[in-house]
Amino acid sequence: GVAGVPVPEVLREWGSGRRLKPILLVALLVAVLGSAYLLLSLVSDQSGTTATPGANRASASTPTAGSTPKASEAPSATARAPRSTVAVPARSSDERLASFISSYYATVTTDRDVTWAQLSPTMQAFAKGRNGYDGFWQTVRSVRVNQVDANASARSAVVNLTYTMRNGRTRTETHSFAFVTNGAGYLIQTDR
Repeated sequence: GVAGVPVPEVLREWGSGRRLKPILLVALLVAVLGSAYLLLSLVSDQSGTTATPGANRASASTPTAGSTPKASEAPSATARAPRSTVAVPARSSDERLASFISSYYATVTTDRDVTWAQLSPTMQAFAKGRNGYDGFWQTVRSVRVNQVDANASARSAVVNLTYTMRNGRTRTETHSFAFVTNGAGYLIQTDR
């Protein structure tokens, strides 16, 4: 059998290396491709999304599709750590409050039934009831939220808004809001 034949005789049987060269080339190609695959999988493990302490704003940086890691960032194959699953953090309370405010102003000129229900009884009285509320918002064509500084733990926000009125005029105002919680959401309590 072949197991008892010395290696040089096996090589001679293969035609003095003519058959061995293509096999060695294929083995080398497989090794190179396997190494490239391993390196790419290691790099993709490093570029996954992870929770960053203090990154609770929507403007936190994320990797872009065109970015490539530096050579110094690629881990060696021998130092590979076991894979672990990182939970994607829920949106922060400040982000949820800011989203509520943006949603309110996106809806107030088109569906006041929805936005009226997002006011506390105190705010509804301040707006002079439903007639006063509808009367004011009927004069507004649109509202753009320029900036929101939300503080959910204090249940407050400072919001810069630009109103486009039906007569074509625009005006920019800064409002300070206080909120009360309503289940998992908010109601506007005051607007100053």
